[in-house]
Amino acid sequence: MINISNPASPAYGGSYDTQGTAEYVAVAGNYAYVADHSRGLLVLDISNPSVPSYAGSYDTPGNAYCVAIAGDYAYVADATSGLQVIDISIPTAPFLGGSCAVPSAATGVTVSGDYLFVACWAAGLQVIDISNPTNPFIAGSCNLPTMQWVWRYPATARMWRMIKTASRWLI
Repeated sequence: MINISNPASPAYGGSYDTQGTAEYVAVAGNYAYVADHSRGLLVLDISNPSVPSYAGSYDTPGNAYCVAIAGDYAYVADATSGLQVIDISIPTAPFLGGSCAVPSAATGVTVSGDYLFVACWAAGLQVIDISNPTNPFIAGSCNLPTMQWVWRYPATARMWRMIKTASRWLI
């Protein structure tokens, strides 16, 4: 944890050593949701940022690469296990709320309203309808040629994704 209340002087605030490989973190309220690779979704209580503590976890069937939070759900890009929808209404006891198979390894997720955008390793971008989070389904897709890497960058007012293809970057 890094305290950035004074951007000119960021300071170390605390840490938590996960049992897996922390791939991505999303924060909602007093909780940090960690895509912890082979360990699935890890929930940390960060009400005291100097001493983050274990709150709960859900071991997804694949490797958790990315997580996005919307309401009472954590949407986990779970590699070859696709999209896993985890109910986090009780952060100390998360459970599987739904799932959606995607055509290739899910590596990134971004949520916007009733849609989730899932970056898939060899199948481009999948648009998932999450109007009913317990029954998500593919609403559309966009194939991208020779995708190599996908990164998700949070932005203050907009969500965007940078994708490296063989010859160019797409934003």
